[in-house]
Amino acid sequence: MSEGDSLLGVPVQRHDVSKQGNGGKTTLRQEILPAIGFAAAVVLAISLSVGLVLTPSSSISAEQFAAAFPSTQLAATLQVLLNKTDRSVTSGNYELAVKALNASVEAVTAPTRRHGHASRLPKLLNWRQSFITPYWLQDSNATLQLQLDTGNVVDVAATEFKALRYSGSGIVTAAPVRAFDTSSCSESAFSGFAGGVAVLELVATSEQVCSLYTQVIAAEQAGIVGVLVWSSAGSVPWPRVRENDWTPAQPFVKVPAFGVSAWVSDLVLTMQDTPTTASGLSMAVTCSSKTREVDNLVYGIEGKDTAKAVLVGAHLDSVLNAPGANDNGSGAATVFTLLAMTYALYIPHYTVLFAFWGAEEEGLIGSRYFVSQLDEADNAFQSYSIIATLNFDMLASPNNINIAYYNLTNMSDTQQYLVNATGHAFQALDLNYTSEPFSTVGGSDYFAFLRQGIPTASIATGAGGLKTTAEQHLFGGLVGVPYDPCYHKQCDDMLNYNETVHILMSKVAAHLFWHVAGSDCLETFRTNTSCVMPPPS
Repeated sequence: MSEGDSLLGVPVQRHDVSKQGNGGKTTLRQEILPAIGFAAAVVLAISLSVGLVLTPSSSISAEQFAAAFPSTQLAATLQVLLNKTDRSVTSGNYELAVKALNASVEAVTAPTRRHGHASRLPKLLNWRQSFITPYWLQDSNATLQLQLDTGNVVDVAATEFKALRYSGSGIVTAAPVRAFDTSSCSESAFSGFAGGVAVLELVATSEQVCSLYTQVIAAEQAGIVGVLVWSSAGSVPWPRVRENDWTPAQPFVKVPAFGVSAWVSDLVLTMQDTPTTASGLSMAVTCSSKTREVDNLVYGIEGKDTAKAVLVGAHLDSVLNAPGANDNGSGAATVFTLLAMTYALYIPHYTVLFAFWGAEEEGLIGSRYFVSQLDEADNAFQSYSIIATLNFDMLASPNNINIAYYNLTNMSDTQQYLVNATGHAFQALDLNYTSEPFSTVGGSDYFAFLRQGIPTASIATGAGGLKTTAEQHLFGGLVGVPYDPCYHKQCDDMLNYNETVHILMSKVAAHLFWHVAGSDCLETFRTNTSCVMPPPS
């Protein structure tokens, strides 16, 4: 598209905004990409379901809006976003998903332009926000060998240890070992043990004196040549040896760092400071930590209130070697469809930003970057005050539960309204649900918004946790089996996808979206007597 053209045949508000900072840049631009045929069917299904002819209205009810959800097209929408291997930033395939999404958004509007409805339709704004993300690859199998002072040599099985994400590379041979406590946060804490392997305990974030990354970097600076990490939970821990709030200025770990089981850690701790020279620990792995530029995609539809916005988001990436049908093709497909429905049918009270996050699987990098830029003077979104967010992540788990997340700390008018509206959305479809608190250390892309004090609602159907008997009574399924047995695995493809659950959860999302984007009670329902949104029964 040449400079000055309009997007989708309607006038588009244009800003040329470029930002450099924290390794990222933000550019607001319009793009026309080849149409995908299925999107015409999406628009047709939406319009036929409520008897409307592509004339957006503010008077459509929540029930009409949810009924208009094009259920028959949901799986097709998801398949367009998938590819055969993955959508990870590690493999570079994430850019394929970005292109597919951009093309799909254009295709949704193509039938309306051909049939002359452009004058009835709203502005569609398009931001592409670029940022730098880290990613990590393990390039060789890891090995771990213990040479005990009894003379026995133990080759540790691969099930008992794992190279931590963002571990460095190295070959360590017959090194001494020593345990260090959680207060070992400086180079001086590890002094006098150069050439050794440090053993560290992984504790809950609330119990940390400093982060694991801080400890490993301090150990590395003191000459430590390797790190083992254990957890009192007994299983093999697999944290990132990298700060959660990562910036390109932070160095990557260079020494090998392994998570080990309780059995291995117990055995290793018997070796520490042993007086014989025969004992020692050997470990080896080749890894690479790198960076690349990727994008968040954000589309905007202005409502009656053009100063305040509701943001609806889902991450678009997957983990390496996983197609990511459920995690999170399902959430992205739902948000895409809500965008198409709003464009064709609905004039919301607030402006709506539909966000597709990059690098969620690397530690919520995309959404963290977006929030970090909100207070910047030249931020592309500065004309909108984001007053609430909705997050959809994993809406099609095979052995599902229905989760409504809630906030334990900030119960402002808006946050209480979101809690009530989420419960009502499930009840409107006569669906059971369970309430769970938002994670305070990560979880999904809601995290950065909550930490910023922006009220948030989120629904999901479960990840790698095991279904309980009580949950089976509410939702059916198999006790003792993960909600999604293919969570973060290569089998998270369309055979793993639960279409029935995805349709139901998308209708819940549509109800919730309507009540949040369309209500002027979002900020004042406790004090405005005309607003009615009691707690769900």
